[in-house]
Amino acid sequence: MTRPARLPTGPAHLIGVAGYGMRGLARLLLGEGRAVSGTDAAPGPATDALVREGLRWTGGEGVPRDAALVVHSAAVAPEHAELREARARGLPCLKYAAALGAFCAERTVLACAGTHGKSTSTALLALLLRHAGIDAGWLIGADPPPGLDELPSNARAGDPMAVEACEYDCSFLQFRPRGAVITNAEKEHVDCFPTEAALLDAFGRFAAGIEPCGALAAPPAVAARLRGVTAPGVRVVTFGPGGMWDVAARRAQDEGQDVRLCGPRGEEIDVRLSIPGEHNALNAAGVVALACELYGCEACARGAAALHRFRGMRRRFEVLRRGPVTYVDDYAHHPTEVRATVAAARERFPRAARLIAVFQPHQATRLETFREEFAAALGAADLTLVLPVFAAREDGAARAAAGAAFAELMVRRGAAAEFCADFDAAGRVLDGACRRGDVVVCMGAGDITEFAAARAAAARQAEDDGKEA
Repeated sequence: MTRPARLPTGPAHLIGVAGYGMRGLARLLLGEGRAVSGTDAAPGPATDALVREGLRWTGGEGVPRDAALVVHSAAVAPEHAELREARARGLPCLKYAAALGAFCAERTVLACAGTHGKSTSTALLALLLRHAGIDAGWLIGADPPPGLDELPSNARAGDPMAVEACEYDCSFLQFRPRGAVITNAEKEHVDCFPTEAALLDAFGRFAAGIEPCGALAAPPAVAARLRGVTAPGVRVVTFGPGGMWDVAARRAQDEGQDVRLCGPRGEEIDVRLSIPGEHNALNAAGVVALACELYGCEACARGAAALHRFRGMRRRFEVLRRGPVTYVDDYAHHPTEVRATVAAARERFPRAARLIAVFQPHQATRLETFREEFAAALGAADLTLVLPVFAAREDGAARAAAGAAFAELMVRRGAAAEFCADFDAAGRVLDGACRRGDVVVCMGAGDITEFAAARAAAARQAEDDGKEA
């Protein structure tokens, strides 16, 4: 696999700049001292923040005359007016993933990939390296998390760059990393990977791109399925149950957990995490395994001691409000993620009266593919409210019908579940059902995050007004 071409120099224009990854790329380009302009169909607080940081907002005026390249998100249609203009002018036009790969070509890429946990793992890796005295940059496909948002995201040529490497559309094949963590690899994105074999083939090609004499950290089962694909000299270190690095002890705390990690040569590294759940302990194990392999355990132990500063990704078990009724917002939209989130809620709030899940399925194809797994994962909650599917490609009636059918499936499986036709209906059910001590976990990758924020704000206001919330 050849190293990606370097990014063209000069002013950059970003179409779809409000997307999570595009925002991060805009900040990296601004950090290089480039002139950066951008536009998006959905401007808001995120784009306002970029303007304050130096972005020139064009708002559909067209591609600036001085632009030297154009970058667009994968969601931008090929016939977008500004893309047509850029092509007519002969400007280089790159998708986000290709542009990020080119940006990283002059840097030492440390990539975090996997079906789940890659955003959190990237944040943990960047924080560990920085506090180990290693000048590392970072880019995460989510808002900058507390604990990392004050650290510089850019990296000089040759310096390490912790990057979230997404498997969707094989985007992670744009990288040629020095080191990589694969947190897990299981069936997902069925529109791109119709079979698990197709997904594993993509992860195999990603692992094959690791530089000779680099390193790969992966769970034993994933490492076994990828055996023989890496370049000569790549060290493969396993983590998790049965791995070279494992979680030897874990104790839940009110605001996270204490974790002891043990390595292949008797190393012991104690880590305090401010995020709950066994899955996050395993994320930390993967990050420590890779960092120790590349930079040595002494430095990494110093860095690991600072991981408590990471308070979690936004929308990854984000506690919006803790009170008589506690509200949590989570991005979970795959059965494995839902199961981990419900387990983390039980661990974080062991004395909760009830755990109420509000679930917005994300894409009808995903819900249909994993409906039994979703039903089992959500069945661990005391009550589940199911919303219509969030997806742009299905009409409203179809999305509602899919959600209602799934709620009926849960009831047939013996779970307490109810379909809510919209957010207003879900709010009314919560108003009547919630009692003191309940924990409400809102899950999904769509606009349920706005519902969660509104419920938490209303509950806070009610408490301020002296009412029961």
